[in-house]
Amino acid sequence: MAFTDGLARLVLGITLPMFVPGYVFIAALFPRRDSLDGLERTALSFGLSLALVPLTALALNFTPWGIGPASVAVGLTVLVLVVAALAYQRRRDLAPGDRLAVNLSAALAVLRPRLTWGTVLGVALVLSAAGSVATAGYVLLTPKPPVTFTEFYLRQVQGVIETRPIKVAPGEQVSLVLGIANYEGRETSYWVDLEAPQQEAKRFAEASVAPGQAWETKTSFALDYLGDGQKVLFKLYRQGDTQPYRTLYLWVDVRSLA
Repeated sequence: MAFTDGLARLVLGITLPMFVPGYVFIAALFPRRDSLDGLERTALSFGLSLALVPLTALALNFTPWGIGPASVAVGLTVLVLVVAALAYQRRRDLAPGDRLAVNLSAALAVLRPRLTWGTVLGVALVLSAAGSVATAGYVLLTPKPPVTFTEFYLRQVQGVIETRPIKVAPGEQVSLVLGIANYEGRETSYWVDLEAPQQEAKRFAEASVAPGQAWETKTSFALDYLGDGQKVLFKLYRQGDTQPYRTLYLWVDVRSLA
């Protein structure tokens, strides 16, 4: 298992954005041990992290690296190291007895006093801030799956197809351009079936399209029977599809010109 998988990824992914940025800022702002108690320092660390993570991502959005799991992680790491160095320098300027230090006995003693409304509200604030930062960190650090789709379109050889029915004579060819644009992220094979009134469905076109590319072909069809409002269906299939992936249609009026 890779170091960035499983439990290790969960611990690092939560700890770095949820607590550490705010903690080092609070340590730099309040280096004296008596400036804040443990509960206040913890709650402020979560709350300040909630503000710092989106601001870091916003700043990265205006850089060549953009917003991504790697860039956000590196940006937060650099921010933490710089502010931690400042906090260390401010701590060195204080007398040893005034410096912020972790007192395990005092931390454990926090668990022993009688429960008060202040304690309950403080814990609720910490949990609320932790949940908010966890959500923000998950959204920022979890890769989003790419959106994939295929564009399927018809147009006349000159210009777009009008919405009103196309008027033709029996057997007259209707010329058009059939287009497929592939945004599936991989090369994809397609075929198009044509369904028209009083005709058997038939294979109308086939193509293999590279990712990010568009394919067009000039083609035509004809209807032999008189009647207005005849619906002509164009059904697009991808390799492996059993049902149409996209469907287009045209309305055609077939009238005798005599």
